Amino acid sequence: MASIFYIKSGSTVNSENNIDGIGIIFAMPILFVAFNLIEPLIQSMVSKIAKVNERGIALGYVNSMAYIGTFLGGSGAGLALTFNRIDLIGYTILVISLIWIIWTIFIKNPIKKGNLYLNYSVELENKIFSKNYKFIDEWYVNKNENILVLKFNAEIYNEQDIRKEIEK
Repeated sequence: MASIFYIKSGSTVNSENNIDGIGIIFAMPILFVAFNLIEPLIQSMVSKIAKVNERGIALGYVNSMAYIGTFLGGSGAGLALTFNRIDLIGYTILVISLIWIIWTIFIKNPIKKGNLYLNYSVELENKIFSKNYKFIDEWYVNKNENILVLKFNAEIYNEQDIRKEIEK
């Protein structure tokens, strides 16, 4: 409700251009829908694509870019308001939001990964390390739970076949 009041009061600032308030009224809901879609989708996609030991830094970059974008967007909006160009803010938000929504529609899901949890042993770790199994995309040892975790492409391979291949 406060944003509608702000929009209505903002549209009276620039009385020779009555379309400015309308642009904001249509742009703001689209912006919030797009932002609330894109923010978790990007973080989810990055955490699925990044390897276990790279996930923290990858998410750090994503969040840093989000904060920089928030800063630049707020600074740009403030600059536009300095010149009484609320219409420019509305149309910019509308264009960016439409780009986000279109991009969100065409995002491909990352490859479905499967996890295979095996009881850890030094022999198993050496075997996984020494052999170049084509089905293992990534592996790591969880020392807290004493397990070895294998990540594999679940669209191509299944857990039973991988177990048989490793037990050979």
